[in-house]
Amino acid sequence: MKHVLDYFYTLKGFPDAGRFRNFKTDLFATGTTPGITVDRAVTTGLTISGATTTGISITGLSTTGLYILNATTAISLAFTLSKTEGLAMSVSSSKTLTTGMSISGSGTVTTGILLDATTFVTGISFTGGFTTAIGMSGGASTYIPFQVGTKASASGSGLKLSGSGDNSSGVQLYFDDGGASVAGEVVSPIRCRMLITTNQTSGTSVCGSFSQLVTLGTTGSTKALTTGALRAAYIFAQIGALTMTSAAEVQGINQAFTVAGDTSVGTGCRFVGVDVNIRGAGTVSVAGTGIMAAVLVRSSETTKWTTGIQIADDGATTGIDIGDCTTGVYFSGTTTTHISSESAIVIDMPVTAPGAGFDTAGGVKWVPFGKRGSAGMFVTELYIDLGDAAVTSAGTVKYIIGEAAGGGANVGQITAANHGTIVAMEIICLETPATGDDDIDFYSATVGSGAYNSSVEDLVETLLYERGDPWAAGDVKYASALPSANGYIYLTAGNGDTAGAYSAGKFLIRLYGT
Repeated sequence: MKHVLDYFYTLKGFPDAGRFRNFKTDLFATGTTPGITVDRAVTTGLTISGATTTGISITGLSTTGLYILNATTAISLAFTLSKTEGLAMSVSSSKTLTTGMSISGSGTVTTGILLDATTFVTGISFTGGFTTAIGMSGGASTYIPFQVGTKASASGSGLKLSGSGDNSSGVQLYFDDGGASVAGEVVSPIRCRMLITTNQTSGTSVCGSFSQLVTLGTTGSTKALTTGALRAAYIFAQIGALTMTSAAEVQGINQAFTVAGDTSVGTGCRFVGVDVNIRGAGTVSVAGTGIMAAVLVRSSETTKWTTGIQIADDGATTGIDIGDCTTGVYFSGTTTTHISSESAIVIDMPVTAPGAGFDTAGGVKWVPFGKRGSAGMFVTELYIDLGDAAVTSAGTVKYIIGEAAGGGANVGQITAANHGTIVAMEIICLETPATGDDDIDFYSATVGSGAYNSSVEDLVETLLYERGDPWAAGDVKYASALPSANGYIYLTAGNGDTAGAYSAGKFLIRLYGT
């Protein structure tokens, strides 16, 4: 056979087109002898350029139908006319083709199949009743069975799937544990990774995974959804009978961050686990028992969640942070216990600190109760312990009580945000003052700089209550005048007969505001 092929070449080793053109015969081979062998360094081993029905037909019981060794391009199909099929495989009825195309061996295959046209109508098309369109198995730990990228010179995506029907999917992957315990940190049928290697400044949303649901309705031409659900992403975990031990976990969604290096979150930036962002120029109206919620925790069957939302121990500095909204927390149903705590509930609301000249020892405590209802009242209490505050009365009438070290000796400021507009002020003596002036008057002033042993009349002041007698435990009095917004409250000597540091004396001021 080799000598027959020598006929087709000139003495210089170049193929003679005329000799090839006149060669018409059938070639048969049996055993291990090839039907056609080309062993010279030719540009093209075999060219079929005529308008043939079938370019190559191998019908014998060949072990290998076509064997190509050391070729730059194993098979090249070039078409100058429109063709229906570039490469066709057919199997007779009742026959089985185990593998349509196989790429194997111990070497390295850089690209198994390369589609590199400028424009594809369809890169790969599967039609008919497939049990498996593409089956992939085996490989090392870094094995990637299917990799799709985008062509730099073309817009769009590397893989496009379309179809419809009950329980249909563009890509459907089945995975199991193989009947044994699965080893590894993360094992998943699908794994997506987006690697960021340089600074990002374009403002683009870069995603490790992206899923989008689009309805084509517009204002005036809406689409209808009468039953079922539209979901951009759907995660479904079906749990059979299961016993969990040793801190095992079952999770529908796990959002994990590994902070491998120091990260700075600048002003206006967000570093969040889940961002539920609603946007667009349209509006959403809710009627009747309809629900519009960023997060909905529900149970449609007998099994109920033990906890709707749980912040794990040390999981966050602030468990829930509610910004500007109409209602921070709303209980719409029948609730047995609205708030339950295993320990004392600490409510932290904004208060104004006393001046530096009154409370270095912590003798002044605000007790804010907040506002009762959107149209209700502010209720705030101010606790004053003269002994703990380590303050002193001067021996002069109307002189400010405070610390001898100096500084503004006010006990706190009234603000509209914290207290509303004051409409009533109650003064309760809890402990009789001792070793200082026991006739104490209450003033407000426009500034907080009034210091110990200076006259309150040096300020722009308002007399709130003038005692006229020594205070005794159990006395309850009401202010005759009220502090204005942003005013500072002062205590002053009522008769100026005693100069000394207080060893006792406690008061509770209760403020009502609207």
